[in-house]
Order: sequence, then C-alpha cells, then structure tokens
Amino acid sequence: MDAPIISSSITHVALYRSRALVTRKAKIETASTLGATSLILGGLPLKLDDNSLQVRLLNGRSARIADLHVELDLSERKGPVRTEAEESLRELRREHLALVVSRERERDRIAYVATITPTLQRERDLPESIAFDEERDVGPWLKMAAFVRDEVIASRNRLRPLEKQMRDLTDSIARAEHRLEQEGRPAAEKLLVHHKRVRLLIEGEAADTELELSYLLPDACWFPQYELRVDEDGERAELGVSALIAQLTGDDWEGVKLQLSTADLRRSTALPEVDSWRIGKAQPPRPTGWRDLPGTTKELFDGYDAGVRTGAPPEVPPAAQLPEMPPVQAESPTRRRKRRAEARSEITTLRSRSSGASGGEDLAEEVFGAEEEVALALDDLALDEQPPSPVGTAGGLGGAKAGPPMVMAMALSTAGAAAPRPAAAAEPPPPGEAITEGITAGEDALAYHSLRMAGPDDRTARGELRAAGAQDQIAETLGADRRVLRGLVAAASGPGLDVGNLKLPRHTVPVAKLAGHFAVRYDAEHPVTVPADGSVHGVALMWKESPIRRTYRCWPGIESNVYEMITFENPLGVPLLAGPARIYRGGEFIVNAPLVTTAPGEPIEISLGVEPSIAVARNTFYDETTSGLMGGSTDLTHKIEIEVRSKLARPTRVEVFERVPTSDDEEITIKVLRTEPRAEKYDQGGRGPMLQGGYRFALDLGPQEAKTCTLEYRITIPTKTVLEGGNRRD
Repeated sequence: MDAPIISSSITHVALYRSRALVTRKAKIETASTLGATSLILGGLPLKLDDNSLQVRLLNGRSARIADLHVELDLSERKGPVRTEAEESLRELRREHLALVVSRERERDRIAYVATITPTLQRERDLPESIAFDEERDVGPWLKMAAFVRDEVIASRNRLRPLEKQMRDLTDSIARAEHRLEQEGRPAAEKLLVHHKRVRLLIEGEAADTELELSYLLPDACWFPQYELRVDEDGERAELGVSALIAQLTGDDWEGVKLQLSTADLRRSTALPEVDSWRIGKAQPPRPTGWRDLPGTTKELFDGYDAGVRTGAPPEVPPAAQLPEMPPVQAESPTRRRKRRAEARSEITTLRSRSSGASGGEDLAEEVFGAEEEVALALDDLALDEQPPSPVGTAGGLGGAKAGPPMVMAMALSTAGAAAPRPAAAAEPPPPGEAITEGITAGEDALAYHSLRMAGPDDRTARGELRAAGAQDQIAETLGADRRVLRGLVAAASGPGLDVGNLKLPRHTVPVAKLAGHFAVRYDAEHPVTVPADGSVHGVALMWKESPIRRTYRCWPGIESNVYEMITFENPLGVPLLAGPARIYRGGEFIVNAPLVTTAPGEPIEISLGVEPSIAVARNTFYDETTSGLMGGSTDLTHKIEIEVRSKLARPTRVEVFERVPTSDDEEITIKVLRTEPRAEKYDQGGRGPMLQGGYRFALDLGPQEAKTCTLEYRITIPTKTVLEGGNRRD
C-alpha cells in the first residue's frame, strides 16, 4: 500500500526579480505515533527547483522530518488526450489538407489537358500519295480543341470554390488557434507529466500537525506602476502603488499574501581573500614533493584530455578461455569430521618437530602458517554448518550474522518503500560471546543512493558529485535516455516566460535596472490573485495620502508654454521605484507621466502638462559699446525681460528659467549685471546633465495679475573679433 497523499494550498508568495518563492501549507490530520510515517505531498509544479525545497513542521510536539524526496507523479491519464478546442483545430487542419490536395489535382489536370495539341507532320515524312494533297480533314482537330477547352473550363470552375473554401478554412484555423492559445497549454502536454510530488518520512507523533513547504519557481517577473489622484483644490493627493505581474510558473496564485522584492537571488556573496605582502630578500623556493590540487575541475582532467587526444586507443585483449571446472560435490558430515581430525593431527606433529629440531625459526614459521590455514579452514567449516537465518532475526539480512549494534541517523523504511539490500557478511563473534541484534536502515533512509558522479568523458558534469533528480532516477529505472526524459518534462512544463514580448505601458522600467544593488520589499495590503497564463496582471499593493505643493514652470528661451507641476514627499517608508504613473485630477484622467526612483521622504515632482491660463512673453534688448584703453575691447550688453500674466482666479507661483552664455576662453568675459527680482543659480541637478549659466526666477502672482522679471548681462570680447553666429544673443 502506497503512502497517503495530503493536499496543500499556497499561502504566501515572495516575488523577486525573476523568481518566486512559494510557500504552501498542509494539514496532517492522522499519522502514526510509533515509528515512522511516510506521506506524499502532491500537486507541485514541474518547474520546481529541487535544490530549493524546504519543509518544516510548525506545531509538531515530538515529530521530526527524517527524510524527503522529490518525485515525478506519473499517474494514469484521466480523460481524453485532446480537449474539444484541440480536436476541432485538428479537424479543421485535416479539411484544409484535403482541400490542398484537391486543388493541386485540379491544377495538375489543367496543366496536363493544356498539353494536348495536334501535331503536324512534315510533308517529306508522309507518303507521296498524300504528301501534297490539299484536302485535309480538320474535323478531328476541332473536336480535340473543343475537348481541351471544355476540360480546362470545367477544372477552373471546380477550382474556384476550392480556393474560396481554403480561404474560409484558413480564417477558421486562425480563430481556433487563438482560442486554444487563450485556454493555455495543450491538454496533451498537461497529461504527459502531471506534476511533482514530495515524499516525506516523519518520525514521532505527527497527528494534527501543520506542514509548511517552500520552493523557488522561475518564469515570474514584476514591474512597478503608480496611480496619483489629485483633488480639485490641489491641496492633497493619494498615491496608489501597484505592480504589473506576469508568471508562467505552473502555479495559479489565488488569494495569496504577496511580497515584491528587488533582491537578486543569484547575486554572488563570496568575499575576496587578500594575500599577504612580504618585503625582504628573495629566497629560492624549497624543493618539495607536494603538489597543489588543481583549482578547477578542468585542470584536474587536463592530463586525461591530453592523453585521449594524443594516445592510441588501447587494444582490447581477447577473452580468456577458462577450463571448465568439475561440479562441486556436497561433502557429508562424516567427511568433514575426518578432515578436521587430520588437520589437528598435522598441527600436533609439526609442534613436536619444532621443539627439538635445528632451524627453529623456519620451522616455527611453517608451523604457525599451517595453524593459520587450519584455523581458516575450521572457520569455513563452522560457517558452512550454520543454518541460514530469516530476515529480521538476530542473524541479520541474507543469513549473515549481525555484528555490534550500529547507531543510524534515520529510522526504518515504512511499507511501500524499496526492499532493502542484503548486508555484507560480518565476522563471527568469539565463542562464548552473545550475539547482539543490530539496527538496519532502509535503502531510502539516506539520500546517498541518489548521488551520481559522471565519468571523465562527460565534460559538463565530470568530477562533481551530484544528486540525481527525479527525472534521472526514472530514466535509470526505465532504461531510457535522460535527455529524452528531460525533454518530455520540459515539454510538459510548457514554454518559459518571454519578458520581451510582454505588453507593458510606456515608461515601464525593469526592476533589475531601476533597483541597482539595493534590495527593498513591498508588501501587499490585501490577498491577491495572479493566474499562471503569462499575461500581465495589475495588482494593487497599497494607498498612501500626502499633502502636495503646486507650482508652474516655464522656459521662455525654448518655448512659451507653462507647465503645471505638483511636488509631494515620498509617503512610503521605502524607496519609490521608477515607473509609469497615471495622473487623475478630480476623477478625470490627465496624463501618463514617468516617475524616477526616490528615497523615503524625498520630494517627488510630476508634470501635469501645459497650463493654458498662464501666458509668457519674452523680449530682448541689445547694446554694443567700446571700452578699454585705445578701444581695446568691445562690450556686448544684453537685457532680457520676461512678462508673466496669470488668468487664474487663485494665487499662483511661477518659476521662470533662463540662462546666460559661458566660455572657457580667457579673452572673453561674461558678467551678470542685474537680475530683478533676485534670481538664484540653477544647474538642473537630478534631472539631467549639469547646466552652466542657468538662473531661476520665482514669481508669486495673485489672481489675474502680471509681473515682469529682468536679466541683464555683458559679454566683453577683444576688438576686431566677433562671436560666432553674431554678437547678439537672443
């Protein structure tokens, strides 16, 4: 009887950059209180990473997990191989193929009939009596031409409806393929290998115990997305943080607790080792017979590879022809006793000879050698006389006597496990000493039986001791090729997630690019549901409210538009990642704007677009004079006046940005003469490349008010020189 199967459900998912850590929980209602209990936890996805599997008992009183194995569930198929949509698509393709064959036949018929034409023979090839006869019968020729014409017309009439049916079937096939793609993977792939399962060996009392299992899955990714809702007054805003999630892990996440992280699970954590520096007189290295081990597996097999490339293949000697041995006759107990008496007599004779003979050392060696041979012969006879012991008695397994008791790390295998192998024969105990029964572990108690080391010809895995997975073990059992079985499992697992083909909104940034080397986690406030269909699904994480500040900005030297900007502090306790943000004002959608990565508490600026109720006019004035001794320099004075007029019914703050020329030439001097109102320098730090010569004016306008700001600067250049492009800078 196989182990009972318990069901589990997904309770928690931690989604990283490209992998998901899934946590399941299961309830063990009944379990044995004595010995060990074997359980099976099924329904696990095929893409499960076996090396990442972790299992623990949450409330086990005296139970512990002794062993676990990951297996493939190759249960019997239930239901048809193909679904209704797959069968319909198959029939449509068959009809299309039949129409293609019929069309090609009609085309071949037209081509064949068109080749039927009358052939005129030359006069010199005809008999002289009819060679120059002017009267020829053209009736058969006309009948032949009429037959060809009628057959071609009939074939073309039959060909037109075939082509129309093919066009209709092509559209039907496209619709069926689209419907099948929406349904998911083909049923044949689903029925090939259902899923994986974990076999557990639990010791102790495990009744009413909760089991937690976690594992890693590939083919899952997420992208941040935001939604900002600004009220009508522009005083407060509500920031909604959400995520765009796509996954093809094979697990449907239904009502799970979700955590999103920017951490990279494959990031290296190995610390560098610093070598010591020694300063002194160089000494020649001492000769030693020690040779350091190769640093890599490739260096370990360099000699083998060189020998394979250069050496000739060894000659295979012919199989040795051994003479046939005579059949062994069973020895009777009388013959055994007679041989034993003869052996004792021989030992007594040798001892008496060694007591008074010369060359005592050689004779003693002969005596003791004979004693050793006789003792071994007696031991063999004693073992032959012992009756075989049944399995499970003091005699151990396979009739061999058990030695001293052994301390094993695992318990006995339960029913349904593989039969244990016979133990090796042990040394018999000395006479008069009791035989102690040992503890024998089952074959599946330890995982050593699944370890495999590839040969030197396998360049991908040689020199490494690896645990054989479920596919490899099944392949060994079935005698199949492991690569073929892996291909079947990969086909059953379905295709991987293609991130490049996901339909993502504009301004979406991959997590690996925007997070850099810092790791941050976002917790969803409510349970979420994400199906494993490879499509992008939006999941709301949290909502945070924050006060905002509204300003207006313009760059009159570039364009006359005025842009409305809102600024608010990052309301999250963690960094806000870059991504697209949908902006709403008073419930009305305005624009889809990008956000940049912002630290906690730092200001966030978002543009709401052009504000048509504020107008800007820019006027420039220019004056050129000569200065210096004997008119050695020319002063180019520029004055910029910018008028800002507000038509809004509320007070507004407008920021005006201007810039003055800069130069690295020592003969050119640029000086700002006056800014009114006083302007501050602006280098647009954090928004792009550093700007030189930038200034920012801050104007506070009342309702329906206009103000003017002025910037005046002077450029001094040597006389008889001009600026490239003209001395006047607009």
